[in-house]
Amino acid sequence: MSDVSDDVSTVTAEGQVVVPERVRRQLGVGANDAIEWRIEDDGTVRVTGHRQPTLESVRGAAGSLRSPLPWDRVLQIAREDSARCNRST
Repeated sequence: MSDVSDDVSTVTAEGQVVVPERVRRQLGVGANDAIEWRIEDDGTVRVTGHRQPTLESVRGAAGSLRSPLPWDRVLQIAREDSARCNRST
């Protein structure tokens, strides 16, 4: 017996579609997560899910500070980063 099953959705006039619950579970996506639609060279459409990171999942990704920074210093660093990024584009 095959594990293949079909789920059908309707595309609205706005181009929206409801992703069936079983498909959402298989993709591992929920509210506010992204779905990537890729059209392969042979015309096959590949659908993959992209979960949005949570605060917990990115905890420590940027390293840690020896001691907390005052808020005005955080804002200064953010402004300097923004100015540096704007100059490089």
